Amino acid sequence: MAMSPEAVAEFMRRAAQSKREARPHYVDEDTEKALRTRGDTLIDLSLARYSWHRAVVSELFQSSAPDSPIRLACLANRSLPEFPSCLIGEEPGPMAEWLLSASSNELRALLENPTLTNPFLYGLLERKQGWESIDDDHLRHFVSFLDLSPQMRMPSPDFSLVNENKVLEAAWKLAETVPATEAWAFTLGHLFEQLETDYVSIEKPLVIAARWHVAPDDAEANERQAMAHRNGSLGNWERVRKGLARLALRVESLDSMLASDDIAFRAAAYSMERLNAKQLRAGYKKDGELLLVEAIGNMRLWQTRVTRRTLRDFVWDDQTSNAIDRYHRKEQEVRKKHPKWFDYEFGGQAMDDGNADNPFPATKADIFTLSSQLNHNAIGLNDIVPVLRALGNRTSWIWCFSLGALVASVLHF
Repeated sequence: MAMSPEAVAEFMRRAAQSKREARPHYVDEDTEKALRTRGDTLIDLSLARYSWHRAVVSELFQSSAPDSPIRLACLANRSLPEFPSCLIGEEPGPMAEWLLSASSNELRALLENPTLTNPFLYGLLERKQGWESIDDDHLRHFVSFLDLSPQMRMPSPDFSLVNENKVLEAAWKLAETVPATEAWAFTLGHLFEQLETDYVSIEKPLVIAARWHVAPDDAEANERQAMAHRNGSLGNWERVRKGLARLALRVESLDSMLASDDIAFRAAAYSMERLNAKQLRAGYKKDGELLLVEAIGNMRLWQTRVTRRTLRDFVWDDQTSNAIDRYHRKEQEVRKKHPKWFDYEFGGQAMDDGNADNPFPATKADIFTLSSQLNHNAIGLNDIVPVLRALGNRTSWIWCFSLGALVASVLHF
């Protein structure tokens, strides 16, 4: 009890950590209640965040003001069992009442907590088992933060963990049950972009997708969708259909999706399937910048040098968009995560000093890539020589002369 507030806070943090590591440095409930009587804000914050006694945390939550630091710390507590009913009250009853008035900050803190129980999440999303009182607007507010939840990450391939995948299925099924309004299209479109499709299944996702179309007589909504197309992206309703099409690609043929009249279905294929160069060229001819936006984010297309090269050449040709920056940002990210995909490679081709018969001619994109890497110190001096040799097999003498001048100028500065 004589410890300073700072020492108490550090002790509580370490105690909570030791409990999670199965080496409990136990603080009993009476001690925590005694600390509570000191009325110190830092101590109360540490109790709210790290205590594993329901009575202590619940009293702090109930006595604190909405959206206050104490309340947010309670919602971030990872030590309590059966969260959040142990904190707020049995579900749905008091929990449903609290959700009707919860702030954005409170929902964010709640959903970022990895100890949320799956029955709470799928019960609320399905609006069953007493959750029927949650209206569409409040549910949409809740769902707008749902992608923050760790439970929305990678589904489990272990089908014995049925509750884990049930949460994800309930999220996808919202497209079947909520009103097909633009507000809901915006919310679900964002959520579906974040959700994985592996090990998750719902019935007839393309039939559900038919609900999500802009009304023909809604001139303003149609203009917003057309503007999205001009910027190389999808409208809100189309993003919902794209998400559902991603689910459908588990059973639908890739060719049928690429040939679909629905731009959202094609976008789904561009964003996740292992397309070949011919399919990429056909998609670029049909959908232009949309193909680039979706395909650049498709990790499967970064695994082979042929598809990387195809995308890079599209990017260089598309001088009217931000595709070049988008491509190189993604390339840097992928190179860090998967360097072996790029071993001995430059410009999409294997780095072989004796490769005089390289069938791919050098392009402006190759030169741009070399310039970009030099300017950002992505490769060192020892790497420049094999790069120039590889390009020399694919360029005329005038290009080689230009490259030499480029390298000299960069190294000079």
